[in-house]
Amino acid sequence: MIGIRADANECIATGHIVRCMSIAAQLIKQGEQVIFILADLYAVELLERNGYEYVCLNIDWKEKEKELDAMSKVIKDWNISILLLDSYQVTLQYMNDLKKLVKIAYIDDLRAFEYTSDIIINYALNAENQWYDYARKNGTDMLLGAEYVPLRDEFRGKRLTIRRAVQDVLITTGGTDSLHVCNAIASRMMQEKMFLDMKLHIVVGPFFEAVEELNQLASIYENIVLHKKVTRISDIMLGCDIAISAGGSTLNELCALGIPTICFAIADNQVPGVEVYQTKQLMVSVGDIRKNKGYIDQIILCVEKMCQDIDIRIGFSERQKQVIDGKGVERIAQRLMRLI
Repeated sequence: MIGIRADANECIATGHIVRCMSIAAQLIKQGEQVIFILADLYAVELLERNGYEYVCLNIDWKEKEKELDAMSKVIKDWNISILLLDSYQVTLQYMNDLKKLVKIAYIDDLRAFEYTSDIIINYALNAENQWYDYARKNGTDMLLGAEYVPLRDEFRGKRLTIRRAVQDVLITTGGTDSLHVCNAIASRMMQEKMFLDMKLHIVVGPFFEAVEELNQLASIYENIVLHKKVTRISDIMLGCDIAISAGGSTLNELCALGIPTICFAIADNQVPGVEVYQTKQLMVSVGDIRKNKGYIDQIILCVEKMCQDIDIRIGFSERQKQVIDGKGVERIAQRLMRLI
């Protein structure tokens, strides 16, 4: 049995759970049994909708070391031999105590401390071996770079067809939108004449605070389409010519499909990824919008340029398809199974 320890809630959104679900699906295809271990019930609907088993610890998701006794019991009760950890709240003590019971794989975005896990997964486009020299000396297996991006099957073997005229624009911030960014961007775009004939597709995440604001906006402008409880976001993405997206796993999905994208950060952990996509000329970034008051005007300008020049969009799409091949979950699953 392989256990996956991850959470989703109004603070951390669904990114951790979603990428772990991608890995879980591949493990199950390979004949492995998988159980998700949750702090609370926030992610239950998402897991049940996708048919995954889970155990709830009924404990504060932020206090990892306080859940060690409960985790130990779950590991023994479910006969878990490998534990995949995906949480920014993991501490060295937590990792070391659990390693006495199981083999551990850790999905790392932050390089917060010197990890003692058996596997380190960091699929950042700029991940470097030298970041983990200390781990290599201890025999840690390292899965680094874009070839390990854990995408779901729906993103494999599909590419956007670039249309000469931009007709549909996607706006997404992932599972949460505490800054009410979707409403702000869409409202501003509706003040520009060139966007009035386009459809704006807004993906409404499960932890959005401003749903009523978005409902009201959509009632005023018939070309604003709200997508709620989305099951296959790739279909929505492929129906759009341009995306406006917050950082996180969504950028990898858009890249895999070849969607010309204007991206931004709304959380600390999104800043490095947004910068990398900009540096590698895979997307246009307007940076950390918490520090950039003029971000909406910059986004509008970028969208206008993409609308006016098809070659810009073709260029982004062509560069993107060289980066992510969609086979990351297969590679991760194979390496996890070597620990058995």
